[in-house]
Amino acid sequence: MVARGAVTTAMRAPTAAERLTLPRFVAPRDSNMRASLRARQGRNSVVYTRTRSQASPNRRASLSGIPTFPAHDRDEAPPASTREGGQGAMVEYIPASENRSHGAALGAFYREHSLESGDEFTHAAQTDSSSDEEEEE
Repeated sequence: MVARGAVTTAMRAPTAAERLTLPRFVAPRDSNMRASLRARQGRNSVVYTRTRSQASPNRRASLSGIPTFPAHDRDEAPPASTREGGQGAMVEYIPASENRSHGAALGAFYREHSLESGDEFTHAAQTDSSSDEEEEE
């Protein structure tokens, strides 16, 4: 795992109301990323804000200086497609096929819920919502 710095924009747990109202993206079930996501997020579920125009600049900022590795992608958390992504994101090498599958699922989620820049959603490492309730601030 490659980890750099603290995330520059604080990730936060969803409130009880947000858990009921915000669209919820859950990492694909067959994903090895679940434990990693939970560790990097510091909790099972966090609130992110979708951004379209900053995805490429965020990706460049988060991956700058981290070399590529054969058959692996550099996965960043928070995702580059969120306001919280970019400089200071945690970066980890994961199998390329898994990262691309996760990215495709996130893109489909954005389309399914018609999420545009500025729209909030929750991003969860697993489907067990009981752990979210314990994390509420």
